[in-house]
Amino acid sequence: MKQDHFGLPALFYPNMNTGMDDQLARCMVAEREGWGIVLERRSKDSILHATNQLLATLSIHPASSEESGAWPLARALSKRLEGEA
Repeated sequence: MKQDHFGLPALFYPNMNTGMDDQLARCMVAEREGWGIVLERRSKDSILHATNQLLATLSIHPASSEESGAWPLARALSKRLEGEA
């Protein structure tokens, strides 16, 4: 997964009821470019799967030698979701 935007991949949950703002189309650009994952339907399982996909990119494409606060938060979210599954 290519990592743009400060070296962090992103998880998108577009608002599908915006009328003229096609958020899905805009989010899909990130997915096509390889730096984002789009969730059209949000559930515990889909969020857990997507979060694990994002965490897996760390070993493939480390952003830097310094960890941002996003990764500890993602790991905590993943652990919490796994505990509720």
